[in-house]
Amino acid sequence: MNKKIFLNFSVKEVLYAVLPSALILMALLVYARNYIDPAPPKRLVIATGRDEGDYQYFAKQYAEALNEEGIELVIRPTEGATENLRLLEDESADIDIGFVQDGIGNDTDLPNIVSLGSLYYEPLWIFYRGSQNLSNLSDLKGLKISAGHPGKETNILARKILSFAKLDSTTNKLLELSTDESISALKAGSVDLIFLNLPAEDPRIADLLSQNTLHLMSLNQAEAISRKNSSFHHLVLPRGVIDLEKNIPRQDVELVGTTTSLLAQEDLHPALAYLLLKTAKQIHGGQGIFHRKGEFPENKDDHFPISPDAQNFYTHGAPFWQKYLPFWVAAWLDRFLFVVIPLMALIYPLAKLIPQIYHWRLKSQIYRLYGELRFLETQSQSQVSPRQSKKYLGELDRIEDKVNRMNLPLEYVEHTYSLRGHIHFVRERLAQSEI
Repeated sequence: MNKKIFLNFSVKEVLYAVLPSALILMALLVYARNYIDPAPPKRLVIATGRDEGDYQYFAKQYAEALNEEGIELVIRPTEGATENLRLLEDESADIDIGFVQDGIGNDTDLPNIVSLGSLYYEPLWIFYRGSQNLSNLSDLKGLKISAGHPGKETNILARKILSFAKLDSTTNKLLELSTDESISALKAGSVDLIFLNLPAEDPRIADLLSQNTLHLMSLNQAEAISRKNSSFHHLVLPRGVIDLEKNIPRQDVELVGTTTSLLAQEDLHPALAYLLLKTAKQIHGGQGIFHRKGEFPENKDDHFPISPDAQNFYTHGAPFWQKYLPFWVAAWLDRFLFVVIPLMALIYPLAKLIPQIYHWRLKSQIYRLYGELRFLETQSQSQVSPRQSKKYLGELDRIEDKVNRMNLPLEYVEHTYSLRGHIHFVRERLAQSEI
């Protein structure tokens, strides 16, 4: 007798029972890993602006912070927000994220772009020359105005502001000059008023404020403009904030401005979205001339839908793992939990199925031999020739040999004893039926 019959289980049959479930789970894991929640890429491309601009300045800070987490941020200089929007929409441009001013575009024209939130305010400065005091938009009627190059951010925003008072090329002479050309023209007296879209820290702003013949327009209707168009925010330039010693400006100045947002492709990996937002909080979370500490980043842009990951970040903060673990460890744990927890729902029914498959395979071995034995028993019920008897006895020996070599657990031993008894019974019937 084969001593393996007394083993508590059949290793071979266990493997046969487990293998289908294991293959199903492995296939699901591979599919989930590659298609449901793939690993975050190690490279991002950001569209910025001109080399001397604040977009480029902040992009370098992002690159340094992301490099510490093992992510390469490639900086792509551009002509500004308008081009950044175009590149984000163009799949062939290979741009993942970009800095864009609020009010330049919207999701109707660019449906595949989402916002990660606003980062800081960008004021729209209105400088003019002369002794008159300009405080309302209607005061600008008839003036020679430089509103920036067509299609550029300054020009787009300036025309929106002028349109509130029904001012355009029919009521004013509008020149389309660059920033430096506008400043030179205003100083030279060849234009009456200019619009500038520069950060408050730009030295050109301090220079203009120090000119005795030039004035910064305090816009009394700033709050009204912000109510009419959500792209604009009512900003206040505090007295003395540019130069406390010289008290520049000499009084609070009311301005309007937009926010700069970090826009992204809608399929940006969630782990990278959270990493960018955490980095944005480090870079833009301090206080500035126009905002208080902790005001940014925030969802102030209603022209592009907020990314679900950004919305979750602003509501609940960064995911638990990313608060305390290195980025790649946190990303791996997020993926692991995302894949494994749903698979647990599949593991339980599959685990219940394994014993059933196991017992079915063991019983099928016994029942298959019983089927062969049943055929021989039928033949033994009629007389057979010596030649046929020898053949059938050989079949019985083969069946008995299979029984002896069967590797069954203890709970099936009685089935093998019963099968041997039936083999012995059929062998005697054959002997009696021989002619």
